[in-house]
Amino acid sequence: MIWHFLHIRQQLLGFTVAFFLTVHWARQTAFAAPPVGSHRSTAAVDEIGIDVLKEAFVETDTDRNGLIDPNEFSTSLKSAYGGDLSDAELLNIFIQADTNSDGMIDMEEYICWARRIEMRRAQFMSVDLDSNGFIDLDEWRQAVARMKWQLSAEDVDKAFELADTNKDGQISFFEFVKWK
Repeated sequence: MIWHFLHIRQQLLGFTVAFFLTVHWARQTAFAAPPVGSHRSTAAVDEIGIDVLKEAFVETDTDRNGLIDPNEFSTSLKSAYGGDLSDAELLNIFIQADTNSDGMIDMEEYICWARRIEMRRAQFMSVDLDSNGFIDLDEWRQAVARMKWQLSAEDVDKAFELADTNKDGQISFFEFVKWK
């Protein structure tokens, strides 16, 4: 039964730059976290303005050639995320964003990728019931129950332990997204 969780983890892998985009949006727009107790659905994706995404793209494209190369991408993520991502994770994220596999990310790829990230953030927020920025074991269990997965309590708890990579008893957004 843990395979259900492993499948969900695989789907979430590679979208860790939501933090970068959220920081950018917070600086550039009035984009704010929802009030405690409210939860955004995947409709939150529509809240991301194309102009904001284009501006984030231009900011990341430091050589201004209209394409983001792996170094520009990594530099932006490390800057926003504090360098906590390994080179392998950065490359994996880049590969997932580079949908045409040409070694560069163009504007269209970037926008599509950024919207996928926002969907992941909305998923996280739907599990983070108290809106404190973390998923605790009780919230995790409630999410599994809402999905009506028939998993043993042991499997649910083991999946939580796997996702809580820093072993602090809660899952941050970044752990949620990196969870494989």
